[in-house]
Amino acid sequence: MVATPAGQASLMGKVLGPYQIETLIGRGAMGSVYLAKDTDLGRKVALKVLLGSLARNPDQIARFQQEARSAAPLQHPNIVAIYDTGIRQGVPFIAMEYVEGEPLDRFLRRNGCIDWRNALHIARQVAKALDCAHQAGIVHRDVKPANILIDKNGHVRLTDFGIAKAYENQTGHTDHGQLLGTPKYMSPEQCQEGAKISPASDLYSLGVTLFEMISGKLPFEASSNVALIKRITNDEAPRLNKVMRGIPDDVARVTAHLMERNASARPESASVVVLAFSRLLQENGGKSALPEALDAFIREMAEPRPLGNAATPLPAKRRTHHGQKHQRAYHYAPISGMARTAAAILIVCAAAGGAYWQHLKPLGPQPAAPVLEPVEFSSLEGGAIQVPLPHEQWRVNSIHWIGARNAVVVSVAGRDGGMLHGTQGLLAIDLDTRRVISLQAPAGPMIMADYAQYQPMSASLGLLPPLPAKTPLYESIVCPVFDRGGRREGGSIRLVPQAWNEAVPRAQVLLECGIDAWDPKLLNPWAKLGPGAAAIHPEGNALLALLREDGSNSSLLQEFGVGGWRATVRNTWRFPGESIAPQSVQYTPDGTHALFMKILRNGDTELCAVNTQSGAEAPRPVHSGPLDPAYAVHPSGDHVAVMNRKQRQATIQFAGLESTMIAGGAVEGDFGPEAWHPSGDYLVARMVDTETGLDQLYSVGMGGTEAPERLTHFETGVLWHASVSRDGAWAATAVETRSGAAVVFSPLQAVGPRS
Repeated sequence: MVATPAGQASLMGKVLGPYQIETLIGRGAMGSVYLAKDTDLGRKVALKVLLGSLARNPDQIARFQQEARSAAPLQHPNIVAIYDTGIRQGVPFIAMEYVEGEPLDRFLRRNGCIDWRNALHIARQVAKALDCAHQAGIVHRDVKPANILIDKNGHVRLTDFGIAKAYENQTGHTDHGQLLGTPKYMSPEQCQEGAKISPASDLYSLGVTLFEMISGKLPFEASSNVALIKRITNDEAPRLNKVMRGIPDDVARVTAHLMERNASARPESASVVVLAFSRLLQENGGKSALPEALDAFIREMAEPRPLGNAATPLPAKRRTHHGQKHQRAYHYAPISGMARTAAAILIVCAAAGGAYWQHLKPLGPQPAAPVLEPVEFSSLEGGAIQVPLPHEQWRVNSIHWIGARNAVVVSVAGRDGGMLHGTQGLLAIDLDTRRVISLQAPAGPMIMADYAQYQPMSASLGLLPPLPAKTPLYESIVCPVFDRGGRREGGSIRLVPQAWNEAVPRAQVLLECGIDAWDPKLLNPWAKLGPGAAAIHPEGNALLALLREDGSNSSLLQEFGVGGWRATVRNTWRFPGESIAPQSVQYTPDGTHALFMKILRNGDTELCAVNTQSGAEAPRPVHSGPLDPAYAVHPSGDHVAVMNRKQRQATIQFAGLESTMIAGGAVEGDFGPEAWHPSGDYLVARMVDTETGLDQLYSVGMGGTEAPERLTHFETGVLWHASVSRDGAWAATAVETRSGAAVVFSPLQAVGPRS
């Protein structure tokens, strides 16, 4: 049962057999529920008891104990477990599993109607519980939000089998003709004298509950129970997408199927409903990242509870059943493994007032990020290693090597037009231990109904250079944290580090700025400038941030020292009325210069360099033209490879930082910022194989006079440019497989020096 303080009661402090009663946590139709300690087994239990005249009524006692007889044989993770039943000191009781959380009806009263995907995720778990009960020959007969519990981990439990019975020859009435159930959620046959009750009756009630979760209202309402029962019996339920805009036809159809007046027209079993919900949620063999992400959504929507050093959740708008605007919290959470680890601590997107990020130090070691299981590391021809993404509808956004490790951070996003469209997530793939680690959960419109207006911030991924181990950014990504209650009007953004294998960011503010300065589109979807970005200095003691000048359309580059708890400004460069391409900011390998791509008024781009050791110097142009914002800095730091997209052909040009052209060559392909082999003799580019028409990886010599050499022979080609490891042993890219995208590591040991 759930923790719902409800005042004092006469049994508090008393002992019933082995149960030491501690406090009253709820009241039901037939009794009260206490939190108690089982002194024999040393565990908490929810103790449901009958009091007063009910405890002396044999019929009431028999009905009360029916709950234990019905539910005790049902062992299922979505059903509250029954431990014991009996009568002690004249008090009938049932000892059951204590679920720390709240019932769905109170969850809906606080949070209002919820996105249909979240509602399906909850209903799917209830359907699993019903499938278990129905296979045991038990019909619940009172499925409703008040009997659906959501625990603090976001998991759903069905409880209160008080009127459940074996469904052979059962009706919806007692011997006295009294209705059993809650009229608002009852099926038509439960409303009729002598009608047969079957598992289909529970499915109808589940449909009503699903309808209410999504729309915020019941399908049938009336001024009295008599009028309500008449409507349920005689009227067709309204279609969900007629009541609520934006609901997919399939969701409205499956809800209507559950609420068919004729029981025989409903789904044939709860297991069929589970499969239907799974299809709508687009799970991949039951191992999708989506259920865990929805668990995270449900968990953070539950009432706040102390979770170690977690911060106060971020408020955002939502709508209640009655249409008023209230506040709702969002955060990131691990993609998978939360049900298997006690360290599933929330990655919080905001800290109201900023107390956690500004003042608190981590309490002990940071929790490890969960490992996705099972993920198969397949060996391919030529020594390549293939690692599939956890969901078939994800694509790769970027791949970056983590310092000198044989591990990469992969930014993933939902495919356009798919069920996961608009979602983003972060994975880490460790070649040494053959693990795929979840860093940030998929977040997007499919999980959050108002994500477009109040989206959580994805990591500003850039190069993760090898850094000294004692620096605060060692083997870390930079995470923007959104704080609506920050120091500036409209909130603020704080950049904090998160280690590549830890579940939560560290409590260190690298820098703080206004929301409008970091990502204008959060407040104004039509803003001209893109989101901010940050580059890590090779020594790990500074951060170069791309911002927007307050109150203008001007770009701002600021370098911050990150040695202490608060960032200190080192250098500032302003670009009045000009834009800089997001993610184009990076340091040279020795940290003496910073590079970036300026977007010119004619649509071209200009590669610029600035001396970070002399902040007074103005940025200098290196090369301009129809250049792609992606470029690669030579390991020596003296040269830069840029791509010229003129006439649909990518031309690799090597330009010195003094804007001197060194050499050039035409290449049908592209490359990313980690394209150079550490030897400096060649870079790895994605080019079209003229024999097959597929993209493959090629090595391109620095001189630009030799023909490129093909490095890969993947049957489906490559989807992404290559990122070369710091030791030059691997080139990481993405490929398409029958089950979706995968990251592939291609060995480079066999590639010799190029001139």
